[in-house]
Amino acid sequence: MSVQQDNKAKVAIIDYGSGNLASVSRALSAVGFSPLNVTRPAQIDDDHILLLPGVSSFPLAMERLRADDLNSAIISRVASGQPLLGICAGMQLLFDQSTEFGICRGLSLINGSVTALRSEVSDSVKIPNIGWRQLFIRNDQINQLSKKISLSNREFVYFAHSYFANPILNEAIVATSLCDGFSVPSIVSDKNIVGMQFHPEKSGPAGLDLLEKTLNYLQQHF
Repeated sequence: MSVQQDNKAKVAIIDYGSGNLASVSRALSAVGFSPLNVTRPAQIDDDHILLLPGVSSFPLAMERLRADDLNSAIISRVASGQPLLGICAGMQLLFDQSTEFGICRGLSLINGSVTALRSEVSDSVKIPNIGWRQLFIRNDQINQLSKKISLSNREFVYFAHSYFANPILNEAIVATSLCDGFSVPSIVSDKNIVGMQFHPEKSGPAGLDLLEKTLNYLQQHF
């Protein structure tokens, strides 16, 4: 795994007052990318890869993004082709809406909705879905990202969530994991946007490898 920062893009971590920013920053540095915490749109440059971190409720995160007009900045920059990676709650924010604490509109960068795992699996499923789960990279589709991050074996990564994102287009799903036998979209991709439901920064060497490969893909293609 490379730790050289030559020719690596800066990653603008969207700081909306929540999320595990310190561990994300350390993970980015470990794979050779320079982290930069941003709290307002003016701090984002055209050559940054945008990163929406996790650990927050959907409506609270959207409220804070709107308060600083970061939601509009993210939407306009992604529309212009700037790459974006969302992690955990950050992945869910990419979608049209969530049912967490009522209906709340998201960034609508990927068509689909976020719903409770318990409503899809069973009333008895243990919530949150927390711990190490096997990651299954799909190989039944033509997807540039899936080719770049394909694993030699099925690695385990770390999850902590009670809601999950369900894209309208099946081809947006790059990887899945299982929650009580229910297949959960774990990596999604649509052009210059990638979302990871798990925490790569907490998933050991496999997580760092996936993080580096994904960021390299986003930098090289967009």
